[in-house]
Order: sequence, then C-alpha cells, then structure tokens
Amino acid sequence: MTGPAKSESISRYEPGSFLELLAIALPMMVGHGLESIMMMMDRVFLTWYDADAMAGSLPAGILFWTIISLFHGTASFMNTFVAQYEGAGQYRRVSAAVWQGLYFTAVAGAAVMLLAPFSTAIFAFGQHAPEVQVQEARYFSVLALGAIPQLMAPVLASFFSGR
Repeated sequence: MTGPAKSESISRYEPGSFLELLAIALPMMVGHGLESIMMMMDRVFLTWYDADAMAGSLPAGILFWTIISLFHGTASFMNTFVAQYEGAGQYRRVSAAVWQGLYFTAVAGAAVMLLAPFSTAIFAFGQHAPEVQVQEARYFSVLALGAIPQLMAPVLASFFSGR
C-alpha cells in the first residue's frame, strides 16, 4: 500500500500551520463537546423521570469509569502507534496496531462485563437507600454490558486521529 510522498501534502493548509491543526482538531473537539452535552441531557432526563434514578446514576457511572479508565487510557495509546507508523510509511503496521488494540479492548471489555451479575452485591456495600441501590445496580449493569464498544471507541478514533 502506498501513500503520499513525503514532500506531497494531503492537506489544503500549509503544513504545520494553525489552520491545519484546527482542521484536524475541530471535529474531535466538537465530538467531545457534544458527548458532554449528551451526558448532561441524560442526567436532566433522569431528573424528570425519577429522583432515585438520578441518584443512582452518578455512583454507578463513577464506578464504571473507575474500572474502565485504565483500559480506556491504554487503548488511547493506539493514537501514538498509528501516527508513528503512518508517518514512517509503515501502513501495514497501522492496521496491525489497531487490530491489537481491538483485541485488547474486547478482552478487557468482556472482563468488565463479568461484573454485571454482581452489581447488586457491589452496591450493597455503599449502604445507600434501597431504592437508590436498585437504580445503581441497574445502571451499572447496563454500562458494564456496553463495556466492549465503550473501550473500542478510542481505538477506532485513534485510527483516524493518528492518521
């Protein structure tokens, strides 16, 4: 597989300019901003639905993020490998690195999914009100069952941002 020659620019902006950086960074900034707005709106909708559901979503979300953050951070390293291999013209290694990241996140996500059946016991330790514990366990179970795609997202994003 061949790519552009080293002297050939694939950007319409001057290489290394602020506009080139902005063209690359702006879609990622907008995407992360919209994700934050979505999470905020989820919480707003939960307050309209039930106060206990809202009270249960925060501890469950924090525990889920605490568990997957190491895996998520490790998966984000794919960005470095993709950029290095792309810059060196080693395009086959780009796909190999991305596939290794996907394998890693599939195994890590499956391990997190194994926590879903134990969510009721996990949140009993918090000694919150029983109604809140039910909501915590329910919310955490849903998050845990979605761990694989949640962890694969930074790997797939790295393929594009690293290039």
